[in-house]
This record gives sequence, C-alpha cells and structure tokens, in this order.
Amino acid sequence: MNINALAHTSSAPVKPLWIRLVPLFCLIVTAIVGQFLILRACAFYEAERLMQQSIALYEAGTHPKSRELAARSIRLNPRNGYAYWRLGANELYLEKFAAADQTFADGVQFMPHLPQIYRLMGQSQYFQKHFEEAGAALNRFFNMEPAPRVAPDIMHRMRAQSLYRGQHYGEATMALSKAEEFPQFRAELMQSRVVNAIIMNQNVQGDYLYRRLRGLFPNQPLDSTELFTGVLAENKVQSVVRFLEFLRLRGDNDPSLRITLAMAYMRQQKMDAALTILTEIRAEAPSDPQVYLLIGDVLERKGDLKGARENYSIHLKLTPKSPYRAELEKRHGKF
Repeated sequence: MNINALAHTSSAPVKPLWIRLVPLFCLIVTAIVGQFLILRACAFYEAERLMQQSIALYEAGTHPKSRELAARSIRLNPRNGYAYWRLGANELYLEKFAAADQTFADGVQFMPHLPQIYRLMGQSQYFQKHFEEAGAALNRFFNMEPAPRVAPDIMHRMRAQSLYRGQHYGEATMALSKAEEFPQFRAELMQSRVVNAIIMNQNVQGDYLYRRLRGLFPNQPLDSTELFTGVLAENKVQSVVRFLEFLRLRGDNDPSLRITLAMAYMRQQKMDAALTILTEIRAEAPSDPQVYLLIGDVLERKGDLKGARENYSIHLKLTPKSPYRAELEKRHGKF
C-alpha cells in the first residue's frame, strides 16, 4: 500500500456544518413559503366566497348580515375593490354615511375604474350635504370612459345640484340643463337653473327660465329664500335687484319675490325703495306678519323708532310665538 496516497486521502477537508445544512434550510424555506401561499390562496378563496354571499344577502334585502360578510371579506383580502363596493353599498342603505364615505375612500384605490364606487360615493356625500365632494365624485362617474351604462335621472339630479350648491356655477349650468331633461325633478331643477343664471349675471337667460318655470308649473312659485340666500352667498345682490326690478316692471306681482326685492334694497341701504314696496304689499296682504316685521326693520334703520315699534307690535300680535320676540323686546322693551 502506498503510504503517501493513504495519508493524502485521510487528510481530505470536511465541509463546514452550515454548508451541509443549506439543502435542509432551502427545503424548510420552500415548505414555509408553500404553506404561506396555500394559506393565502385559501384566504382569497374564502374572501371571494364571503363576497358572493354578501351580494346574495344584499339583493335579498338582508343588509346588516350582508354588510358583516363584506367586512369579513375585506379582512381576508384587503385589496378586493368589489368587496369595498359591497360594504359601502350596505352602509349607504343603512344610512351609515360616514362609514360609507370611509369605505369608498379606502376601496377606490383598488378599483379606480369601477363606476359604481363613484356613484355611491357621490350619493353618500350628497345625503350629508357635502356638495363639493359629491360633485367631484359624480363628475368622475359621468366622465368615465366608456360612459356608465346606467345613469338614472336621480343621479343626474344629484350631480347637478351638488355642483350648483357647491358653487361651481359654470359646471352646474350644463349639468342642470341635462338633469332637467328628466321630468321627475324638473320643477326643482328649473328653480335652481333660474338662481344659477342670476348668480352668473345671466339675467336674460334667468328671465327666460323663470317664464318657462311659470308656464310649466303655474302653481310653483320661485323659491325666494333660495334666491336670496344664493345671491347673498355670492355677493350678487345687484344682480338679483336687476332681475326682480325687470319682473316688477313687467307686472309680475309675486308677493314673495317683491319681498325679496325689498330685502335686497335693504342690503343696499335703499330704505325708501324698500319701504315703498313693503307698503304696497301691506295694503294687499294686511295680515302677513313678515311684512310688518320688515317694515319695522326699515323704519328702525331710518330712525323712526315709534313707527318701528308699532309695526313690530302688529307682527307679534299676528305671530304670538314669533322667534324674534326676545330680540325685539331687548331692543324696544316689553310689547
């Protein structure tokens, strides 16, 4: 036997332990990853199953249980946009508007091209009178490509009124015109179109729309409160004065609009002009408590405290529970 060869063989280096354990380690990691993927696949499957059950319960009208299953589906798969849509739809139906807002905000990133999310988001914001946000969401809904197949009249109405009440008057002009094509809300929308036109100083258009409103709905007067508050919010008193003066010259004797004109004159410090109109209305409607209240205000500003008190007294006799009693008695003593 060659002793040198034997010595050489016996001195062969032994592999370190960590190298010998690498295959085992790889096997363990593979098993763990495989197990994880299997668990994730099972979770996604369960999430989908729960969502389908949620849909069935929603269509059956069982909204609390449908909401619960949709929430469980999201916990198992937080990136499923359809589950957020279903959860939000149930919350909207149950009038949990704040919860619905958060659900849609969380879910829209996972399904940005799902029209129904924007539609429901807009509805939720509209019901809460968050018109700025509602208008933005419904604009996204209507401007999607391809256009949503379902856009009922109520959605056009919500979009138009959101833009109008959110003070996006230019956009509201077209949206209101489109929404008015549907007859269900035409009277309401025509009112908004008139005020929208006046705020934008489009008095010719406003007059046309007003005459059209009176022609189609003769028993539907223009909402003077909406008109006055709208122009005040935009500091467009002069615009409404021009519009109402034109109606007055044309012989339109709607008392509520004449009162609005008098109030606009008062905002402009034209007390004599306001008093002239209010005196005319008082002669025609001597039992209207609002007229006496406004005449009292005009006379008080003109310095005629005796005349103001007399008119305030008549106002309080006609309206014993007037919400202005405490304020008037603070200024003029007990009535």
